[in-house]
Amino acid sequence: ILASSLGSGDQEAVTKSRLALGNDVSLLVDVVQDLGKIVDILSAKNHGLKARELKISNDEQRRITVLVRLCGNLCYQCRQNQDLMRAILIPFADEQKKEVDTSVLHDASSAE
Repeated sequence: ILASSLGSGDQEAVTKSRLALGNDVSLLVDVVQDLGKIVDILSAKNHGLKARELKISNDEQRRITVLVRLCGNLCYQCRQNQDLMRAILIPFADEQKKEVDTSVLHDASSAE
């Protein structure tokens, strides 16, 4: 339903749909928060590895691709959703932040 309505020829209806999904429903915020959680988990899991050594499952790759495409579709030609996207703050999850902070401190003390 979302894909067919956002791809229809009626630009006014498409704009209203994008605005409603961005502002009236927390879809855009939820998608960005989910994407942030995935990135935090992958960052913690792959800490210290080079980019070419990253370990990402096929499921994680598909999930990231779908979330990024959804964000792009909701923000395409919709200034209000683009502004909302810029304003969304994604905090670290407490456990992940502690884990990353601890490993960074450990790496720094090992380097000295």
